[in-house]
Amino acid sequence: MKQKMSELNLTWENLHKLGGKYGDSFYIWDIAGVEANFKSFLEHFRNYYKKTTLAYSYKTNYLPALCALINRLGGYAEVVSRMEYDLARGIGAAPRDIIFNGPVKSLADIEDAALSGSIVNIDSFYEIDFLKAAAAKSPSRKISIGIRCNFDVGEEKRSRFGVDVESDALENIFQAVKNIDNIEIAGLHCHFSTAARSVESFALRTGKMAELSKKHFKKDAPRFIDIGGGFFGPMAPSLARQFSFPIPAYREYAQAAAGKFAEYYEPESGPELIVEPGIAIVGDTMKFAARIVGVKKINGRNYAVCSGTAFNIKPSLHGMNLPLKVLSHPENRSSRWVEGEVDIVGFTCVEKDCLYEKYTGRIYEGDYVLFEQVGGYTIVLNPPFISPLPAILAYDAREEEYYPVRKPGTFEDVFSPYVF
Repeated sequence: MKQKMSELNLTWENLHKLGGKYGDSFYIWDIAGVEANFKSFLEHFRNYYKKTTLAYSYKTNYLPALCALINRLGGYAEVVSRMEYDLARGIGAAPRDIIFNGPVKSLADIEDAALSGSIVNIDSFYEIDFLKAAAAKSPSRKISIGIRCNFDVGEEKRSRFGVDVESDALENIFQAVKNIDNIEIAGLHCHFSTAARSVESFALRTGKMAELSKKHFKKDAPRFIDIGGGFFGPMAPSLARQFSFPIPAYREYAQAAAGKFAEYYEPESGPELIVEPGIAIVGDTMKFAARIVGVKKINGRNYAVCSGTAFNIKPSLHGMNLPLKVLSHPENRSSRWVEGEVDIVGFTCVEKDCLYEKYTGRIYEGDYVLFEQVGGYTIVLNPPFISPLPAILAYDAREEEYYPVRKPGTFEDVFSPYVF
């Protein structure tokens, strides 16, 4: 059931109301923010290359309501497991709009996806054996595949994924499927991370993929070229300043990648250019709220203990401080508070469970802390460690309403798979 809120802005009062219904900590998902990011990202790329399609990376945040929204907006589903593939089908994605990536796929995975019309991108040669079996099982069905390409993009350590294009491996895959009538190599795929988030890396990878395409698709251009993800998205200045380099904007990525691609192919009639953003679409569209349950001072250091954990907002426990707001009750403030430099810490028994280090200001018991930029990987990497998972509430700006898209976790949610 939806809960009507009287104010657009998040205040202590409406967080307290939501907390009374859904628990002392919860996520808030901004529906309009995802829609705006999706449209803006795609518009920037299509300004340079009209035939660009956005395939959303499910592994970044597989909130079903979010994935369903991407599907309604016309985005593809980029999945890396059978679980994610089944989710894409479950939210209504057509098989032809699903791209199945990932280094481990079973025979059943490949048969079901390939024979349904989804694109299967090959990561290792063993998948060819499975594809041959699928092709033989249904000789009248056309199977479309891609090949994940591995090459140097300037990272300190070479990626372990895909097919080394500097060896004979890529040509061997082309030869292996050459005489199978119902298997078509429809395109090439790549994906890199870490250092490869730079604008320069996207220009490099796009040029390399286009050159590989020209080499291996001699007569006709491929149906698609997929340059993967790893894009930064909109970011609060307080977070951006913690990086040692400027954070690129959508338009910079678009110019580097789609602009480069347009040098090789006609923007309206060339191959489909597929991009696979995750964080760039959802990173800034979720917040995490938690109540301050206690404050104390130990050996001269101030602590504010909250009802959340660092695993809720940064499951890798990186040392960056995410954008933060502290919301206090306007009148009935607690007599217990700390002031100055304050570490906001979590409810677990892990010493490193610090959500924010050296917050400067006053924090009262009963305040709410509201963390931003928590849309990427927090949901998928957040374990029910010590406590069940918090609720996720969607905010519908049109109706000015909050409603649950994941209910607060329970004992049964955690322990029902176990045998007592």
